[in-house]
Amino acid sequence: MKRMKLFVKKNYIIIIPFFATFFLYLIGVILNKIYPFGNQIFIYSDMAEQYAVYFGYIKNVLLTGNNLFSSFSFSLGQNFYGILTYFCASPLNIIFLLSNIETMPIFVLSLVMIKISLSSMTMAILLRSKLKNNLSILIFSVLYGLMTYNLVYSTNIMWLDPMYLLPLIVLGLEKLIDGKPMLYLVTLTLAMWTNYYIAFPVCIFLIMYFIYYELINKGEFKKHLISFIKYSIIAFLLSAVILIPTAFNMFVGKLETTSADFSFNLMYNLKFLIYKFLVGDVKNILSDLPFITSSLIVLVLTVTYLFNKNITIKDRIYSILMVAILIGITLFSCTDTIMHCFRIPNQFTCRYAFIVSFFLILISSKNFDDFNLNKKNILIYIPIGLIIFSYLKLYVAFKTVISSIIILIYFFGLLFIKDKRFLWLLMIPVLAGELLVNIAGSLNEFTREDYKDYIESYRYSNQITALKPAQDDFYRISALTRKTLNDPLIYSYYGISSFSPTISVNSNRLLKDYLGEPVNPSYAVEYLVATDFSDSLLNIKYKYKYDEEFEVYENKNVFPILFKITQNDRFKESEIKIENQNNIYKYLSNTDEDLFIKTDNYSIEDCKIEDNYIVADRPSYCDFTTSSNKKTYLEIDSDSFSIIPVYDTMLTTQNYGYHMIFNLESVGRIYIADEKTKLDYIGAYEMDEEKLALLSERLNANKVNITSHNQSKITGNIVNEEDNQIIFTSIPYDEGWHVTINDKEVETFKNLDSLLAFNLPKGESKIELYFIPKGYITGLTISLLTFDLLVAIYVIKKKKDS
Repeated sequence: MKRMKLFVKKNYIIIIPFFATFFLYLIGVILNKIYPFGNQIFIYSDMAEQYAVYFGYIKNVLLTGNNLFSSFSFSLGQNFYGILTYFCASPLNIIFLLSNIETMPIFVLSLVMIKISLSSMTMAILLRSKLKNNLSILIFSVLYGLMTYNLVYSTNIMWLDPMYLLPLIVLGLEKLIDGKPMLYLVTLTLAMWTNYYIAFPVCIFLIMYFIYYELINKGEFKKHLISFIKYSIIAFLLSAVILIPTAFNMFVGKLETTSADFSFNLMYNLKFLIYKFLVGDVKNILSDLPFITSSLIVLVLTVTYLFNKNITIKDRIYSILMVAILIGITLFSCTDTIMHCFRIPNQFTCRYAFIVSFFLILISSKNFDDFNLNKKNILIYIPIGLIIFSYLKLYVAFKTVISSIIILIYFFGLLFIKDKRFLWLLMIPVLAGELLVNIAGSLNEFTREDYKDYIESYRYSNQITALKPAQDDFYRISALTRKTLNDPLIYSYYGISSFSPTISVNSNRLLKDYLGEPVNPSYAVEYLVATDFSDSLLNIKYKYKYDEEFEVYENKNVFPILFKITQNDRFKESEIKIENQNNIYKYLSNTDEDLFIKTDNYSIEDCKIEDNYIVADRPSYCDFTTSSNKKTYLEIDSDSFSIIPVYDTMLTTQNYGYHMIFNLESVGRIYIADEKTKLDYIGAYEMDEEKLALLSERLNANKVNITSHNQSKITGNIVNEEDNQIIFTSIPYDEGWHVTINDKEVETFKNLDSLLAFNLPKGESKIELYFIPKGYITGLTISLLTFDLLVAIYVIKKKKDS
């Protein structure tokens, strides 16, 4: 107990910021009536669609003893390591092992609050080494934790770990220059481990900060540079087990499906940037303007930094130059693209803006701690204030007036009140008010789900779980109604629909280019444009939907996950997606027969087709029907408009982009944008159900008999007495998949330019498929060897010193 009291007494200045930040954020939570203080849950936006889903899935996988390398619950069976390293690598996420569906909203909110509060605590540790006034340390550390970046991007919970590590990394860099590298090495490595994506702009900032620090302090630059480079490389090598396999994963995912812009186009109008300093300007999260501040006092202290007589001219010039460079990086497309790991982000712009906030708060605290402005220069300050106001008046509103008043309070308080305690007594209520407005505003940015509705949406979880296959069988499940695109991960069943930036191009290739799924955008897969053949090909045995009741549809013609076929060249890619499905049928059946036969047996109501144009008699939609007693599918394609089909089995309307296939068993409706729109293709096809049933029977007679399976592994056996046989799978090709036949690894190859396949020898074969992410073994080896080398050097040094 005495030790605890002594510790608190010694470190109260870094403990108080944590609880002050936590308390202020908690007030915002209470004011917004967020669960458990109201009915609205914090899980919304990407938090609901992705992150919370991943946390729950990881818990389920770990508790069942499986590994997290890949997942059949993720778009047909893909590399899950990229999701793990990008979204879930924080050691703090271990608390989710204690959560369940009912408590997940509380755990997510608590972890966000903890990470933001830790940011204030670590900033206090850095400022304690720089500032003389304890009250200044307290205030500016809280300003860092509650900077608008943390508030508005808090739903991206995985980005918050580098926030609390950044002050320690900078402190470690300064200690590294003084010959003490350990803090820098450990914290930079942790940043790369917890979120490599945000750690990337941190690394770029460290290069800039190192140069800035050296210019101000005039040290032994060459010696310090060598040390900086050496320990930065060591941190990278220690993180190789994260970085190398993740890089390979991104090369077949996000880097392939997203674009880059290396032009010098302006990202936003610079004159509007000052609006981000206004009280409560935490709206328009998806706008181009970066969130770079936390309080108007930071703006005042940054501007007056140039005039503080107690700060050297060199320091002032280099600091303001650093501010200009950091803001300049946010301004141009090329630098913005580089800072986002060389890719244009999808929404949530300027994800590295926290480094601007960090530096502004850092120099502001230094200015305040030793504030000394010459009152005789008041004639200089007034024009500066008028320039700022000239921008603010462009946006005349209540918060503009309030912000102007607060600026005046801060400025004249700093200029005329010399007693720091009295000054803070005046300013702390204003600062707290600012921060609370920002917190409340950021929490109110998105439409949130009611807690009762959230719990109610899981009411059929037991029925969905009951559909999962036994160990001697393998099939997939598809949802006709869903909570999120990541429902297969929520319920841990083998499925197709997914939402993640790490989705493989091979998955998109199969679903979009061959089967006609509207995979748009590239990071989302929603399996709804289905034929009976595509259901069978993708091993979908059950489809379910729910409203008031839970309904299940069983596919009697499901293909096995692994089966042998005779290798042939019957598949030819076509622009018409149903023709592609025909060609896949020919490839699997090794015949020249068609499964889908083109037909004119359909009619159109409220529209007509004229010279490759669809003309709507009634604005906005057309109805298609058929009198055929066979399954009939309509394919329609146009580059001129977005098509939205309405399915009788769907409860909601889905936006499909420019292409779709839908079943004409009942009325098929499409919505179109114009009364007359050009068509690139339209055609109806009848499917021969008997042929599909015969093919299913044949493939099941030639299947690999499954003995066990989990998210990263399938085992089975098969007897083959034919030549030129391959094993066909509906698993997207990935170099991480390894195949052994009778305990000997065999080479895999890409089938249909998208799927995993391998040759099958004659005789009895015991087959095992397992997944290890490409680059994982290399990365793990590098990290372990680096760690072992560091330990060896440390031990040798200790022996020499003793």
